[in-house]
Amino acid sequence: MSEELGVAKSKSLSLLFLTSDKYPPFRPAAKAIFTDEFKCRGHKVDWLIQAEAAGHKGGRKVTAAGTVYLAGNNGQISLSGRVRKYASEFLNNLRILYLPFVRQYDLVQVKDRYFSATLALIAAKLSRTPYFYWLAYPHAEAHALEAEQGFARYPRLYRVRAAYQSFLLYRVILKFADHAFVQSEQMRRDIAAKGIDESHMTAVPGSVTLGDIPYKSSALAQLSQAETILYVGTLIRERHLEFLIQAFARTYALRPTARLRIVGKGENPEDEQLLRDEISRLGLMSVVELVGQLPLEDVFPEIANSAVCVSPYYPSWILNSTSPTKLIEYMAMGKPVVGNDHPEQTQVLELSGAGFVTPWDAEQFGERCAELLANPERSAEMGRAGRLWVEQNRTNKHLADVVQTTYQRVLANHGRTHND
Repeated sequence: MSEELGVAKSKSLSLLFLTSDKYPPFRPAAKAIFTDEFKCRGHKVDWLIQAEAAGHKGGRKVTAAGTVYLAGNNGQISLSGRVRKYASEFLNNLRILYLPFVRQYDLVQVKDRYFSATLALIAAKLSRTPYFYWLAYPHAEAHALEAEQGFARYPRLYRVRAAYQSFLLYRVILKFADHAFVQSEQMRRDIAAKGIDESHMTAVPGSVTLGDIPYKSSALAQLSQAETILYVGTLIRERHLEFLIQAFARTYALRPTARLRIVGKGENPEDEQLLRDEISRLGLMSVVELVGQLPLEDVFPEIANSAVCVSPYYPSWILNSTSPTKLIEYMAMGKPVVGNDHPEQTQVLELSGAGFVTPWDAEQFGERCAELLANPERSAEMGRAGRLWVEQNRTNKHLADVVQTTYQRVLANHGRTHND
């Protein structure tokens, strides 16, 4: 695969990574590329990142793969507590103003930051260090929508945040970055429509590390024994997951032995209460369970014990640009999937043959789930097809190859690296 992508054996890279992710990183881009794969390839990564654990005071952590500059996390959710937490993160991020000058990095990589990304851009330009940006989600548009639809806890704050993020992203950061990584080809097209050169962006879709996936082909035999439908993901109201409850009501009418398990949590208590209200309204309390958030090692058994996995994506400009990682994890576990129309999801399911694609229609979605439950042999065939497609197209090694190749190309055009 590396040879196919033109990944050459080259000197190791040193980079400074400023990210909105938390430490220790768990999201695919942060963990799989910049922690696991890059460490194996001899690259050195210094991190500017906030601690995940509540009560962590932050500090500096030196490892063989680089230095981690940690911002503290007080774990408080009140407005004053959040302000203090953000202040700690901001002060830690100010290191971006001098580290490129004293550490002589080959490149600066920023992910999902805005004001501090602008400071990083200034420092990178002054130190003549190539600057890369990574956008995983259209935050500005999402914040504006949350305020408009009444989902935001502090609507005025969200509107202000949306305005300044949009200005900085499209007028400053992406305009002057040497290159940008985006989540999907759809996001690449969306951003290009705002005036950013499409050739200066590379799509890096969702992927998995196969070694982390406890896949056993024999587990497919369980499909005929259990009729559990599983959803794993966020429960925020913008996803409109009451649709999933309504779809399951149709499945349950056709397959009274079916059960629905929902793994994940919302950002606010109101997110999950909306689903509980819908479950109660439809009389599904005994057959639908909100499991809550689980650590990743506990999510895989949930997938293994399910018969069908579902991936509902509310059709909107914001969600259409995403790359569904959970879809790829379902497929890597050999599970058939029912998903609705979505630019990348539709393409993946149709190319792989791993499941069904429906319109955003609860009746049709529920009927497709029931169809898979009623046909375990066909479900198993779809599961095998999905696993094979992931092995060939969506491993994190492949994703890291894409990023490394892009770095090498842009650095070559830039004309220098500090390791030369």
